[in-house]
Amino acid sequence: MTHLGYLLVGWGVSLGAGLIYATRLLVRGKKLSARVPANRRRWMTSNDSESQAASPAKQANGAKQANGAKQANAAKQANGAKQANGAKQANGAKQANGAKQASATDTAKQTKATDTAKETSP
Repeated sequence: MTHLGYLLVGWGVSLGAGLIYATRLLVRGKKLSARVPANRRRWMTSNDSESQAASPAKQANGAKQANGAKQANAAKQANGAKQANGAKQANGAKQANGAKQASATDTAKQTKATDTAKETSP
């Protein structure tokens, strides 16, 4: 066999295997989608008459889900704000504690300097 023969066989086997896999995948998907009940199918596969008949109930459920999602998002944002405020307060407390420690150190230094001055004065 020549180089061209190996090249054609390689491409043929690769493309053939890909086509067989794609075909089997689509057939399997169609079989599985046929097993899904009509009321559980996605909107892309439903008929217009079925979707219009069940439209008010679907809209009500959709509105409930949307409101639930909005409330969940609002709660997450509120929790995030609380956490951010807590972090700010914690940072403020750390800074205040640092300032207290610094002033305590300064006071100790001043006291030590005063004591040293008293000891050295006649």
